[in-house]
Amino acid sequence: MKREYVLINSIFAALLAILFGYISILAFTDISGINIRSSCEGMPIQYCRSRGLTRDFISIMQKGYSQTIYINPYSQRIFTFFIYAFVTRILSTIVLQWFTSKKVFILDITVLTLLFAYAFFPLLLG
Repeated sequence: MKREYVLINSIFAALLAILFGYISILAFTDISGINIRSSCEGMPIQYCRSRGLTRDFISIMQKGYSQTIYINPYSQRIFTFFIYAFVTRILSTIVLQWFTSKKVFILDITVLTLLFAYAFFPLLLG
């Protein structure tokens, strides 16, 4: 069980590292001349709840949480979930080298599931 858990955490951490790398490249590159259009452009927010997430993530990476203007009301929650998941995937993989308790697995899965629900359910069900 420990081996599979470490493998899943490693894959998830790698995917999140790619996401943050992509956002970082966009955040620190002059993309003003590039017209990036959303497939949701022009649609009401109730039909496309993911509109503006990339722009908000770039804004958070550049200015932090306190100085951004959010296009999407769910962007802070989702970004927080991604940051938490990334950090805990790395830490849990390191910690699991010494601890193999089921309590650690259950606690990690429970907290990640609750944060996922907090971040994404309003986006999906709202």
